[in-house]
Amino acid sequence: MRKKINYLCSLALMLCLFAVIAMPSKAAYQTTATVTARTSNSITVTWPAATGVYEKYYIGIGTSQSAADEDCNKMEKSESSTITSHTFNDLISGTGYCISVKYFTNKEKAETKDPSKLVDYAYCSAYTIPSTPVNLRQTWWTYRTDKLKVQWDCAGNVSGYEVTVWDSDGDKTVKTITDNTKEIVLNTEYTRYFKLVVRSFVLEPSGTKIYSESSEALTSFSQPQIKEVEDGYDIVIKNKKMYITWDRVKEGNGYEVYVSNKKYGTYKKVKYISSNKTTKATLSKYNGKRFNPKGTYYVYVVATKRSSSKITRSSATYVYLYKKGETFMTLKKN
Repeated sequence: MRKKINYLCSLALMLCLFAVIAMPSKAAYQTTATVTARTSNSITVTWPAATGVYEKYYIGIGTSQSAADEDCNKMEKSESSTITSHTFNDLISGTGYCISVKYFTNKEKAETKDPSKLVDYAYCSAYTIPSTPVNLRQTWWTYRTDKLKVQWDCAGNVSGYEVTVWDSDGDKTVKTITDNTKEIVLNTEYTRYFKLVVRSFVLEPSGTKIYSESSEALTSFSQPQIKEVEDGYDIVIKNKKMYITWDRVKEGNGYEVYVSNKKYGTYKKVKYISSNKTTKATLSKYNGKRFNPKGTYYVYVVATKRSSSKITRSSATYVYLYKKGETFMTLKKN
C-alpha cells in the first residue's frame, strides 16, 4: 500500500510539473495590451509605458500566442521606446489574433540579437471585424409552398449572421444563423414583401460577438405571374408576334421579360417596361427572329425596383412554356 501511495504522489508531482511547463506563454507577460481600434483587415493596440526599455519595443502578431511570440522574436517590427501603440495591417477578416510586446533591458542584451533575452512585457488577443455581407438577392419565391429564399455573399471568416427582417405590415424580426450558411428561408403566406439587412459576426472565446457593418437593404417581392386563362396562360403568338399579360406587382416600379428556347438554357431579356402599372407586352423578335406559332418558347417576367444606385429584381422561380399554341407553368429551378 505504501509503495502505491508513493507512486501516486510521484505521479501527481510529475503532472503538476507538466502543467507548469505546459502553461500558456502569456502567463509570463507583465501586463495586458489594449485594443483601441479594429477593422476587417487591421488591429490597433496600445500598452502602458514600461520602465527599463532599451531603445525599442518589439511587436509580433499571429493566430496563436506561440506564433505571435515567434513573429516578435524576428525583431522585424519595432517602434521607439516613446511610442506605445502599433497598427497591424493586411490581416484576414473575422480572424482571431494574438499580439506580443517585448523589449531589451540594456545595450549588451540588445547587441546579442538573442530573442531569449527579450523581456515578455504585454500581450492581448483580438478578432478583426468580419466582412460585410454583399449582393443580397432573392432567389426563390414559391406560391405553392409560400416560401422565400434570400441569399448573399460574404468573404473571410464568420461564425454566423444576424438577419433583420421587416414585413409588409411593418413587423420586425431578428433571426440568427449560427454557421456560414449564406441564405435564409422566410414564410410569405401573410405578407406581400420583405425588407432585409444582414450583418455577419465572429464569436470570441468569451462569448462576445464582433459584428460587421450591416449590408445594404434588400426589398424582396413576389415574381409577376402571367395571367391564367380558360385553357392555360395568357401567352399568344399572332402575326409572328408574342403577346403576354401578367399580374401587377405594386412593390416594384417596372418589369423585365425574358425568353428562351430551352427551360434550362440561356434566357434573353427581350423587353423592359418602366412602369409597374403596365402589365402587358408585345414581343416582336427573339434572337433576331420573329415568333413561330408552332414553335417552343419558355417565358418569364420579373418585377424590378430601380433606384439611382442599384436594381432589385424579384426571383425567377416560375417559367411559362408555350408549345404549339398550348401553355403551361412550371418551376424554372429544381
